[in-house]
Amino acid sequence: MGVNIRSMNRDDESELSRLSELLGRIDKRLPQNAAEREALIKAGLALIREFVRGNRRGIEEWFASSGARLTEEQIRHLVSLGLEPPPKL
Repeated sequence: MGVNIRSMNRDDESELSRLSELLGRIDKRLPQNAAEREALIKAGLALIREFVRGNRRGIEEWFASSGARLTEEQIRHLVSLGLEPPPKL
């Protein structure tokens, strides 16, 4: 399964680094044997793959148009992890 590698610009590299740092912060708060770790790792790998493929814009457009709202429970969970929930769209 090959990946079409493109050169990322500095802005893409910076955003991927920022998102990776956020995933790392979540990882550090998880218990060592947490089942969520698998999803976190796969999410990180998927982000890297799509950024390298040059699909950052598509990911951001999809996210912005998804219309998915976080539940109050999801917001509380993000806050408990020390993360700021995204602004309501």
